[in-house]
Amino acid sequence: MLGGYEQVDGITSAGLDGAGGFGVRGAKKVQAVYGSGTEAKPLGAGLIQFTGAYGTIGDPEKTVDAMFADLAAKARKGPGKGGERSTMLGRPQDFGSDGAVLKCQEARVEGSSAPAGRKEARTALCAWADGSTAAIVLSMDTREAEAGRAASLEEAAATTRKLRQEVRVKR
Repeated sequence: MLGGYEQVDGITSAGLDGAGGFGVRGAKKVQAVYGSGTEAKPLGAGLIQFTGAYGTIGDPEKTVDAMFADLAAKARKGPGKGGERSTMLGRPQDFGSDGAVLKCQEARVEGSSAPAGRKEARTALCAWADGSTAAIVLSMDTREAEAGRAASLEEAAATTRKLRQEVRVKR
């Protein structure tokens, strides 16, 4: 998967709650976490969290906008289950192509989700939607995050495009 990423067992990504509310009719949810590293440290070099749904989507742009609105609302709500706190930075930027709406936005995560030795990490979140699939993807080069460098939205969009191509199944 994606040139060296493998699915990591025992770690899950948050489900895409309320997929019907995002405009996905007949939604079937999917999720996975992929890591790039060693067997002892499977997320040592990289991490991709994928959560999505497939069904029928009438307006992919509205679906992506609704997913980002939900992320922002959850960030404003306060700490997550593990005590981490997220802040969405800026606005979603459009990276659409290939018949899909694709937007990415930077987020700052503080607390337990930050890499070891850091109080915070800057990650990139991307969301895509087309006529039948919608997903939110968090991709992180853990070495860059541990060094305190901000995520690249362009790289996150490229990773998300590749992931979309690999996970989509013709029905």
